[in-house]
Amino acid sequence: MYDVYIADAMVPFCYIHLTITVSNSFIDGIATGIYRLYPVPVDEKVTIELTGNNTAGAVSTVCSLQGKELLVTNLTEVKTVLETTSLQPGVYLLKVCIEGKYFMSKFVKL
Repeated sequence: MYDVYIADAMVPFCYIHLTITVSNSFIDGIATGIYRLYPVPVDEKVTIELTGNNTAGAVSTVCSLQGKELLVTNLTEVKTVLETTSLQPGVYLLKVCIEGKYFMSKFVKL
Protein backbone atom coordinates (compact mmCIF):
# COMPACT_ATOMS: atom_id res chain seq x y z
CA MET A 1 0.00 0.00 0.00
CA TYR A 2 1.29 3.46 -0.91
CA ASP A 3 0.22 6.84 0.45
CA VAL A 4 0.56 9.65 -2.09
CA TYR A 5 0.21 13.32 -1.22
CA ILE A 6 -0.22 15.90 -4.00
CA ALA A 7 0.26 19.52 -3.05
CA ASP A 8 -0.59 22.66 -5.01
CA ALA A 9 2.12 25.33 -4.64
CA MET A 10 -0.35 28.05 -5.62
CA VAL A 11 -2.79 27.18 -2.81
CA PRO A 12 -1.08 26.84 0.59
CA PHE A 13 -2.22 24.01 2.85
CA CYS A 14 -4.22 22.36 0.06
CA TYR A 15 -3.36 18.79 -0.83
CA ILE A 16 -4.90 15.55 -2.05
CA HIS A 17 -4.28 12.28 -0.22
CA LEU A 18 -4.54 9.04 -2.19
CA THR A 19 -4.02 5.51 -0.91
CA ILE A 20 -3.03 3.06 -3.60
CA THR A 21 -3.10 -0.68 -3.01
CA VAL A 22 -1.17 -2.87 -5.44
CA SER A 23 -1.81 -6.59 -5.59
CA ASN A 24 -0.65 -9.40 -7.80
CA SER A 25 -4.01 -10.95 -8.65
CA PHE A 26 -3.08 -12.86 -11.80
CA ILE A 27 -3.35 -16.62 -11.36
CA ASP A 28 -2.25 -19.28 -13.84
CA GLY A 29 -5.58 -20.27 -15.41
CA ILE A 30 -4.36 -23.51 -16.96
CA ALA A 31 -2.54 -24.79 -13.85
CA THR A 32 -5.57 -24.06 -11.65
CA GLY A 33 -7.95 -25.80 -14.07
CA ILE A 34 -10.06 -22.68 -14.72
CA TYR A 35 -9.71 -23.11 -18.50
CA ARG A 36 -8.03 -25.23 -21.16
CA LEU A 37 -6.18 -23.75 -24.11
CA TYR A 38 -5.55 -25.85 -27.22
CA PRO A 39 -3.89 -26.65 -29.56
CA VAL A 40 -0.53 -25.47 -28.27
CA PRO A 41 1.45 -24.29 -30.12
CA VAL A 42 -1.17 -22.27 -31.96
CA ASP A 43 -1.42 -21.98 -35.73
CA GLU A 44 -4.53 -20.28 -37.19
CA LYS A 45 -7.05 -20.87 -34.38
CA VAL A 46 -6.97 -21.51 -30.66
CA THR A 47 -9.76 -22.82 -28.44
CA ILE A 48 -10.42 -21.53 -24.95
CA GLU A 49 -12.55 -23.99 -22.99
CA LEU A 50 -13.84 -22.80 -19.63
CA THR A 51 -14.14 -25.60 -17.09
CA GLY A 52 -16.95 -23.96 -15.10
CA ASN A 53 -20.46 -23.27 -16.32
CA ASN A 54 -20.43 -19.57 -15.46
CA THR A 55 -19.44 -17.62 -18.57
CA ALA A 56 -21.41 -14.49 -17.60
CA GLY A 57 -19.16 -11.52 -18.26
CA ALA A 58 -16.07 -13.63 -19.02
CA VAL A 59 -13.58 -11.87 -21.31
CA SER A 60 -10.33 -13.05 -22.90
CA THR A 61 -7.54 -10.72 -23.98
CA VAL A 62 -4.53 -11.73 -26.06
CA CYS A 63 -1.57 -9.45 -25.33
CA SER A 64 1.95 -9.07 -26.63
CA LEU A 65 4.77 -9.60 -24.13
CA GLN A 66 4.98 -5.80 -23.94
CA GLY A 67 1.38 -5.74 -22.65
CA LYS A 68 -0.31 -4.37 -25.80
CA GLU A 69 -3.86 -5.72 -26.10
CA LEU A 70 -4.27 -7.38 -29.51
CA LEU A 71 -7.50 -9.42 -29.37
CA VAL A 72 -10.36 -8.91 -26.91
CA THR A 73 -13.21 -11.44 -26.98
CA ASN A 74 -16.33 -11.95 -24.85
CA LEU A 75 -16.50 -15.59 -23.79
CA THR A 76 -20.22 -16.26 -24.06
CA GLU A 77 -19.91 -20.04 -24.51
CA VAL A 78 -18.00 -22.72 -22.62
CA LYS A 79 -15.87 -23.22 -25.77
CA THR A 80 -14.70 -20.21 -27.78
CA VAL A 81 -12.50 -20.41 -30.88
CA LEU A 82 -10.24 -17.41 -31.52
CA GLU A 83 -8.88 -16.62 -34.97
CA THR A 84 -5.13 -15.98 -34.61
CA THR A 85 -4.22 -15.40 -38.26
CA SER A 86 -3.62 -11.69 -37.55
CA LEU A 87 -0.92 -12.52 -34.98
CA GLN A 88 2.72 -12.74 -36.01
CA PRO A 89 4.70 -15.82 -34.92
CA GLY A 90 5.88 -15.45 -31.33
CA VAL A 91 4.96 -15.73 -27.66
CA TYR A 92 1.73 -14.16 -26.38
CA LEU A 93 -0.10 -13.78 -23.09
CA LEU A 94 -3.71 -14.84 -22.67
CA LYS A 95 -5.56 -12.99 -19.92
CA VAL A 96 -9.00 -14.30 -18.95
CA CYS A 97 -11.26 -12.36 -16.60
CA ILE A 98 -14.05 -14.33 -14.90
CA GLU A 99 -16.20 -12.75 -12.19
CA GLY A 100 -13.58 -10.04 -11.53
CA LYS A 101 -10.70 -12.51 -11.15
CA TYR A 102 -7.83 -12.52 -13.63
CA PHE A 103 -6.11 -15.64 -14.93
CA MET A 104 -3.12 -15.61 -17.25
CA SER A 105 -1.13 -18.06 -19.35
CA LYS A 106 1.35 -17.94 -22.23
CA PHE A 107 1.09 -19.52 -25.65
CA VAL A 108 3.25 -19.78 -28.76
CA LYS A 109 1.94 -18.77 -32.20
CA LEU A 110 3.66 -20.57 -35.10
